[in-house]
Amino acid sequence: MNIHAILFLKMKLSTRIKIELLGKGVSGAAIARQLGVDRTAIYHVIAGRSRSQRLRLAIANALGVTVKDLWPDEITNHRHRRKAA
Repeated sequence: MNIHAILFLKMKLSTRIKIELLGKGVSGAAIARQLGVDRTAIYHVIAGRSRSQRLRLAIANALGVTVKDLWPDEITNHRHRRKAA
């Protein structure tokens, strides 16, 4: 593994997502326009301040990966979480 790959893996998730979006030529604003939401909603999800599954799916699709690839530790079944509370 080269130094660039090591540094990339040590970056915050939000930074890695932004870099990947830039590399694909996709902006958060473009994803937001497709979904009819404000661009800040996309950036809130990327930064971890929001957990919208719909927006996560759109971000993952834009990158050509699954939601679980981006957020592997945070995939939950909402019905189970409500019952457990």
